[in-house]
Amino acid sequence: MVTSPAAVGERVRTLRLAANISQSDLVHALTGRDEPSNKLVSQIENGRQPIDDFLLSALASALRCSPDFLTRPRHDAVATRPWLRAYADANARDVDSIMADDLIVHEAISTLRLKQIPDQIPLFDGDPNDDDAIEHFADEVRSAADIDPSGVVGNAMRAADRLGCVVLPLTSELGRHLGMSHRIDGTPFVRISRPNTNESGVPGDRQRFTVAHELGHLGLHSDILPPDTAADARRIERQAHRFASAFLAPAQPLIEDWERLGGRVTLSTLASLKAIWGIAIKALVVRFQQLGIVDADQATSLYKQISKRGWNKCEPVPTSHEQPIWLQRAVDHRLRTEPGTQNAVTTAALLTGLNEQMIARWLDWTPVRPQVVGETIPLAGRSHRRSSPAQNEILGEVISLADKRR
Repeated sequence: MVTSPAAVGERVRTLRLAANISQSDLVHALTGRDEPSNKLVSQIENGRQPIDDFLLSALASALRCSPDFLTRPRHDAVATRPWLRAYADANARDVDSIMADDLIVHEAISTLRLKQIPDQIPLFDGDPNDDDAIEHFADEVRSAADIDPSGVVGNAMRAADRLGCVVLPLTSELGRHLGMSHRIDGTPFVRISRPNTNESGVPGDRQRFTVAHELGHLGLHSDILPPDTAADARRIERQAHRFASAFLAPAQPLIEDWERLGGRVTLSTLASLKAIWGIAIKALVVRFQQLGIVDADQATSLYKQISKRGWNKCEPVPTSHEQPIWLQRAVDHRLRTEPGTQNAVTTAALLTGLNEQMIARWLDWTPVRPQVVGETIPLAGRSHRRSSPAQNEILGEVISLADKRR
């Protein structure tokens, strides 16, 4: 088999990063042993290691893909960086893992010929430091998402679907972030945390706000590079927060509801407004401060009352969690299966050369157990399909040769 080592190496690296595993983990999966050197994997990923049929098969088994997936032509796609401060705001390994996984999703969508919704997110051309301009832009994005000017955003994730976003689950927090967004060849990708099974997990109102926040980044900051400094990061985060507040709770209809409820900013009133608009009580305090209805002292008093009632950890009026529908429906339609069945996942895995677990993960929005720090997705070689002693000996010789070539 004639295979470009560089092309295979690039795919090996992408799959390894998507699985969030180290080079030493991959060596262990290939050999069943803890090797003192990671040079073999490094040379494979850099295109400096010849790939014979045995090594190709071993890599495919360890990475849970077909050999054909590793030998396909390069998937040339340009991905923008997320608006995170040079990895200071999130773990670099986690960010790289998500970006690699998004690239695989992008290729799978192309391979399966899924019918995508074109990017409908308007691009902001005003001054991002002008709050009024952001408020007007939020109205523009609501209109693009087919949301009534005075209406509640019924489902933020499905609004993102309608705007052409590929919305995928994020199973762990990115530092203090619950979401991440960027574009791949012009397609907006949005990652949003799934709810956890524990009571302190991500509440539905925060999930909705995170979706709107990421839409803000995609619209407001399309021509802005990721921030280099903490001050720049705070500035663009504040802009995305302002957008999210205006997108979920536009000023005029929110004020009308507040006046109808008595025109006083009390915790009871805020709880009633949360039930209508699906936005957290603390976020509503910020919103009323943005609109000049409460001042800094009043906001501080409200925060103290919220804390005294224990609402910092668990607010009243719970908001249900949401999930997107485009990707699941597109896969079901393309593969002519009943919605929600495993047949679509199985067929998609066969057509893409990926494993069913990976594809099912992109579609799974069920609550997850809290992730253990340092936990990674296991490779095939750690639990089953280990190489035979003879194969281990061959791989050991390959590692030795790789070390000598350094």
